[in-house]
Amino acid sequence: MPAAPPIRLIVLDSPGFMVSMLDEGPPSATRSRSRATSKALGAGFGSGTARDGSTLSVRSLKQNASKTLGILSDLVMSPSFPDKEVERVRSDRLTSLQQDRDSPFRIASTVMWTDLYGSSNPYGHMAIGTEPGLKTATRDDLVKLYQAALSPKNAALVLAGDLTESEARRLAEEAFGKWSADGRPPLPEPKAGSAPAPEKVLVVDRPSLPQTTVMVAQVGVARSNPDYERLNVMNQVLGGLFSSRVNMNLREEHGYTYGAFSRSTRTGRRGRSRWGARCAPTSPGHPSRR
Repeated sequence: MPAAPPIRLIVLDSPGFMVSMLDEGPPSATRSRSRATSKALGAGFGSGTARDGSTLSVRSLKQNASKTLGILSDLVMSPSFPDKEVERVRSDRLTSLQQDRDSPFRIASTVMWTDLYGSSNPYGHMAIGTEPGLKTATRDDLVKLYQAALSPKNAALVLAGDLTESEARRLAEEAFGKWSADGRPPLPEPKAGSAPAPEKVLVVDRPSLPQTTVMVAQVGVARSNPDYERLNVMNQVLGGLFSSRVNMNLREEHGYTYGAFSRSTRTGRRGRSRWGARCAPTSPGHPSRR
């Protein structure tokens, strides 16, 4: 049997596009029927994609858990990717990207990720995806990515609530017992950058924006590094909370900014450390507070 065509790398830039399509109507139920059924059960669904993975979640009353998990398994195991909905979701995500261009924080974050990891790296862009990836991804691309990325080999089913172990096992077996990884193509392994980006100052000039975001960032340690938890605690003291040092100093004491923070991002490979602040530009009518 000939090998399946490889997944186009540009599609890997926008995995959230594929994940957001999963609840757009599996073969066994139309999108409207699926959502109407979950609403009648008092269930809530959610999905999201970050840099190292995606999450599908569901909430329901215990007496409706079996039916609710049945709907979730249908979405996970039998998505249909309707052409019309592919175009609608594509348009929605491109609109979100366009709106990001009016946010100084999102602009700074986009530039930061690209500079630290490079535009060809999976970490080198925002999780929503890239404009070329969203514009050129076809339905077939999304199906191939689904087949490679969503598999029981790399998935975890977590059940929390008023359930015994035996009840949880029964629900899991009923909903996902037939989910198989057989015949699924391999997912290309991303290569995360390991060398720090050269020091530089990057300026994005947007005179029409009413606020400015300033960020300082560097490639950090891997999540598996033994110092990771210590760095996480240090970050909370420095700028991880509203009451942390940088915010209390720059905002509360001096009034230089609307908010200052520091963050250490969790990624499967090397994460990144970031320090930032948001402020309004000074003008004759709006002098900076001292």
